[in-house]
Amino acid sequence: MSIVVREMNFGSVSVVTKVHGKRNVPAGVLVSAVKPNRVSAIVRFVPIVSLSLLFGCTSFQPIAIETQHASYVLHYEEPTSCQTPNSIVLSSVVRVATGDGGDASGVVVSDGRVLTAAHVVVDAGMTLVRVNEEYRKASVMAIDQSSDLALLAVDTGYLTPVQLSHDDLNSYEEVWAIGFPLALDQVTTHGFFRNESQGRIFTSAPINAGASGGGLIRCLNGSFELAGLIRGYGAYRVGNELIPMRDLSIHTPAEQILSFVLAHDGTRL
Repeated sequence: MSIVVREMNFGSVSVVTKVHGKRNVPAGVLVSAVKPNRVSAIVRFVPIVSLSLLFGCTSFQPIAIETQHASYVLHYEEPTSCQTPNSIVLSSVVRVATGDGGDASGVVVSDGRVLTAAHVVVDAGMTLVRVNEEYRKASVMAIDQSSDLALLAVDTGYLTPVQLSHDDLNSYEEVWAIGFPLALDQVTTHGFFRNESQGRIFTSAPINAGASGGGLIRCLNGSFELAGLIRGYGAYRVGNELIPMRDLSIHTPAEQILSFVLAHDGTRL
């Protein structure tokens, strides 16, 4: 297994990308997925330790972003009327596999349409989606690498599309990240919305490699909605070591999903 680290220093912040192989990488599907893209974070700098935004897989030029000297402050609140996402939502977050040996996640957003992250399917060859315990061949309808979105056409059977949110997330609102980390079983993690910056949502819901393309779910007025699509996570650099952050995940917001699907499929979600 070879791991290549590209680093660009900007003041006291490093933007780092890791390049992995495929199935033989212990980190799992970051294996299949996370190509670096432009990212944004608001962090408080700590002596010696600097924040890095960690993405993985095949080569892609990292791009510097601006940061501000501010801290994330997480205010835990009482749960909303929703508990964890129900079985209907969970069933509609599906596993995605690619011809180059990658495994990732996707979300059914309309009949016959699955949304995933662009870096999952770019140059990946054949794409498969697991529906009702079987893999079905999917075709890539559209890719937008700037927003890290890809739209797949596949027979989704009787799976119920996840409703797209049309309202902004509220400060410290509860969210759930759902995906298939490490090419294993589906996992749901809980966290809170932190902020949205430069077209990216930042939350405290922990994710792992392989969750890319999975769903960021909110509860609004008692109903579960798709607030964003999982695309990456953060890591600290301490000396030469990268330490994953359990409380910083990055997502493409619903507003970009809406525009992307409408432009390429003519469907208003």
